[in-house]
Amino acid sequence: MFSRVGRSAAAIGAIWKRHEVTFERAAVLLGVSAIAVAQPIFEVVSNSGEFFAARGTTAATAVAAVLAICFGLPLALLGIERAIRVVSALAAAIFFGLASAVLAAAFAMPLLRPVETLTYPWDALSAGFVGIGVAVLHARSRIVRQFLTALAPAALLVPLIFLADPGVKQSLLPSGSGASLQAIARTPPIVLVIFDELPLNSLLTAERRIDAGRYPNFAALAQESYWFLNASTVASNTSHAVPAILSGRYPTAVNSVPTLQYYPVNLFTTLAPHYDIAASLRFQKLCPPRACQASADSSDSLESLLSDLGLVWLHIVLPAALTDDLPPVTEDWAEFGRTGTTERGNRGRGRDGVFASFLSSIDDRPARANVIHSMLPHMALEFVPSGRRYRLPDRETAIFRRSRLFERATATFADSLHQRHLAQVGFVDRLVGDLMKRLRETGAYDKTLVIVTADHGASYREGRSRRTPQQGRNLSDILRVPLFVKLPEQRRGEVVERIVETIDILPTILDVIGARTTLRFDGRSLIDAKAPARSLPNFVWRNRPNVSVRAVQDLPSEDAASLDRKERLFGHGDFTGLYAPPDARHLLGAKRSAVHSAPDVRIGIRNSERFQAVNLAVDPLPIYVTGVMHTTRSEPLTVAVLVNGTVAAVTQSYRERGAHLFGTLIPESSLQAGTNAVAAIALRDNAVPPLPGSR
Repeated sequence: MFSRVGRSAAAIGAIWKRHEVTFERAAVLLGVSAIAVAQPIFEVVSNSGEFFAARGTTAATAVAAVLAICFGLPLALLGIERAIRVVSALAAAIFFGLASAVLAAAFAMPLLRPVETLTYPWDALSAGFVGIGVAVLHARSRIVRQFLTALAPAALLVPLIFLADPGVKQSLLPSGSGASLQAIARTPPIVLVIFDELPLNSLLTAERRIDAGRYPNFAALAQESYWFLNASTVASNTSHAVPAILSGRYPTAVNSVPTLQYYPVNLFTTLAPHYDIAASLRFQKLCPPRACQASADSSDSLESLLSDLGLVWLHIVLPAALTDDLPPVTEDWAEFGRTGTTERGNRGRGRDGVFASFLSSIDDRPARANVIHSMLPHMALEFVPSGRRYRLPDRETAIFRRSRLFERATATFADSLHQRHLAQVGFVDRLVGDLMKRLRETGAYDKTLVIVTADHGASYREGRSRRTPQQGRNLSDILRVPLFVKLPEQRRGEVVERIVETIDILPTILDVIGARTTLRFDGRSLIDAKAPARSLPNFVWRNRPNVSVRAVQDLPSEDAASLDRKERLFGHGDFTGLYAPPDARHLLGAKRSAVHSAPDVRIGIRNSERFQAVNLAVDPLPIYVTGVMHTTRSEPLTVAVLVNGTVAAVTQSYRERGAHLFGTLIPESSLQAGTNAVAAIALRDNAVPPLPGSR
């Protein structure tokens, strides 16, 4: 026996000696790829447990993608190295060194990002030096070679830990069945629209009325429906807020994902025996198999998954300055690269195109439910009210000084994104108008139950998290959502001030169709006069191990503070207020000679090249101007942006990562076809000059 073991060991040793270089380089590439490529991608996906469920990814597709990332990439590099070695051992060594350096630099780059003093290109150069250092040390140091070789088991451990994650496992389970209704009395058409990340406060004036000048279609809808002024969401993230709407239950399960395993009773399961359902949403695993006609892609291909995960990795490992032109990975869970250049009026394959497809599926047939979860006006911020598109990075998931977006940002930086958000809400208002027009054109308007709401809101105030709830700081912006319910044959609208929650939507739908059921919900019908009134809204507070439902205090006072701030910055009425604060609005349209610049401030336009050879018929349009301030001043400066010699916008500068910057939208009307002259000046003494002849 021992002799056989000895012979086997000797044979293995001989094979290792004959292929020692190949085995060693394979071990290095497998290990370094696991920690530099696979682990960062898997960490992002693990922190979004709903990722696979939202995409409709099967277990087979997910496992194939994991294997391709953990083994396909390093083995492909090894294959190239082996092919080169047939021709030249030196060239193969150089290729291996370059591959190792790039992987090591990719590992180092995310670690260097929090260092505030390392701005581009110094962050890239620093990561490059790390990569080169690793490659040189591997070539010259036996200890380093042994260490890197010992990383090879990471190629197995990283994917195993990822696939064992509870959220990942739950997302990949096959869909089951759910509870349905035994009988219903009526089958009116149903249209349910859930917008993503739409704070009610964005639609309101300081008096808590819909700003009809800025958002006329929401105001018109309120005139013909029940508008629940004090509606609130029960969760701050989509993967819990949308299932709560569809199920009528508080999302209290730990590690829950939007599948039938966690939400066996929901809108789709209850209506399926009685309704033809057209569902345009990512969470298709909430719908029983074959019960929903999916107008959004409901299954994931390996090619699409790898493409999207590749973009996620590039956003992680590239310097922020080099990710500006990459497609964003925050607006949806899939098809990150789908939005490109489009002709004016062509909504293409982006979020606007998804909504257009949803509208085309609406008709006046009874027993038909059209449901959409639209990823608007969620970041990425890219639309203006007319529907024209521009493209900018938002860095929604970026961590600055170990804090999320806005937590340590200056007020004016938060304001610059708030401006863009309000403009994108203007486009959502346009979509609401398109919805009402479609319902009338098809003859479905009077007979249809129409519900328009949002899954949650977001805060655009400095010093506060954009989405993580913080008592007394941002709850009004995150919890308050629009909720409009137009009943079949309803002729007149009404503002309802009682406290309601988004979990009341499903019980309301079942009440309208006269469902007879023993199913129980946490929500209650909005049209049931006998339903007990709430004294306070409830919210599901959660971190990964702990979940609790608690009442929320002091929302009215937060409402007032949030709305007063928004009105002070952006006024109300038409969208002119977005381009200048109230005390500077008179400067819009003024010539250069009417404004006086500060002598000690020089401003460079950072994206001036985008204003050359402008084609007004093609999106994206260059309707965002950003620049850098060259000055010894540290305080925010008032900046007038001039396009073709005329003031198009007035804004304030801000500091971000050590730079003194400004950024603002400009009106589409300020552009001309061809070359546009864009400049910016800091106003003298930071004061806004009065109108000529004013006192």
